[in-house]
Amino acid sequence: MKIQTTCLNCLLTGKADNVFVHAEMRDDGVYDLTCELGHQFTIMVQQLKFEMLFDMGSLALLDGYFRESVATIAASLERFFQFYVEVICRKMKLKDADIESAWKSVSMQSERQLGVFLFMYLIETKSPIKSFIYDENIKQGSETVKVSKFRNDVIHRGYIPSSEEAHIYADLVYRFMYRILKELKVSANEAIGETVRYPLGKANLAMSAGLKTTQCIPTLVSLSSGVEPPESFYEAVKVLKKSRHYCYPNSSS
Repeated sequence: MKIQTTCLNCLLTGKADNVFVHAEMRDDGVYDLTCELGHQFTIMVQQLKFEMLFDMGSLALLDGYFRESVATIAASLERFFQFYVEVICRKMKLKDADIESAWKSVSMQSERQLGVFLFMYLIETKSPIKSFIYDENIKQGSETVKVSKFRNDVIHRGYIPSSEEAHIYADLVYRFMYRILKELKVSANEAIGETVRYPLGKANLAMSAGLKTTQCIPTLVSLSSGVEPPESFYEAVKVLKKSRHYCYPNSSS
């Protein structure tokens, strides 16, 4: 999977129009690039891991890879839990280094991460979370099961979901993240900004001098969009269908 960007040198000097550069997606979101005219520059994508993973899972769904879609969206949800924890910790004025150190102790155990998220939500809102995503019901074959069982069957037992099951799962996760983000933007919007900027600052310090900038990709579960996203996945994915060839140039039709 690739992203697309514009050459900074060409853009700044006006020597060429629409000189696009494609790059394979990286885990750290930092891209050292060279355009067709030989200009070198660095792009730092500001979207967080859960945003990019949700887009990747949505593209897999559009392309008919239903099991891969569920697995990737499930990974997006876990990184969303981490994001929420980091935001609340920053709202509480905890140090970035201490947040990182504490997270390392749970970074390899999904159940511990889930527990941290649930109690951080309780601390932030003063009440237990209602309509939790893992407690929702979903159709799996001839049965109705909890989302947590469906997710585990796909990831750990090799269950192959149908198109309908994958779409329903994506919609449930999207609606859940949409609801929690809406709450978070009201109660901790400043801490959200700090959480988005933190990895960019670390990456910038680690890079050598040169032409560099950040890039914003219009993801479905977007932290940076000034427009209120649709409440359902079915509506949101229509946007991805229109923008996929620009944002992710190697994706299928």
